[in-house]
Amino acid sequence: AFVCPPEHPLDSRTEISLQDLNGLPFVGFADHIPTRRLIDTHLREAGVHIKMVMTFDNIETIKNLVEIGSGVSLLPEDTVRQQARDGSLVVIPLREADRFTRPEALLVKKVRSRRAAVRAFIAAMRTEPDSSAALIAATVD
Repeated sequence: AFVCPPEHPLDSRTEISLQDLNGLPFVGFADHIPTRRLIDTHLREAGVHIKMVMTFDNIETIKNLVEIGSGVSLLPEDTVRQQARDGSLVVIPLREADRFTRPEALLVKKVRSRRAAVRAFIAAMRTEPDSSAALIAATVD
């Protein structure tokens, strides 16, 4: 979703197109974050050029900077619900044609054996035919 501070020129919109972001100061994710690469790809495909003013690897930091008027952002809608409720951020959905999802991920600890329920869950996540998001399965130490 598009996120801006209250009293931003776009704050009264009911939906936003990617084209509406053209030229706006943007607070975004750091280059190495997969969500940043996904957003960059969608903006590039739409021919939209934003003015990246700051980048971070932390959603909370991005939200805080948008709240104080440092720029706007695109953030996962579920991460800004509380700020929308309390009025510290204005959250506006992208128009249907511009919406996209970020990949889901599952991190599991390396172990020799897992309970059957955990094995079944991991297998189901790897084979879920959800075409809107790719699953990234990773094993961590």
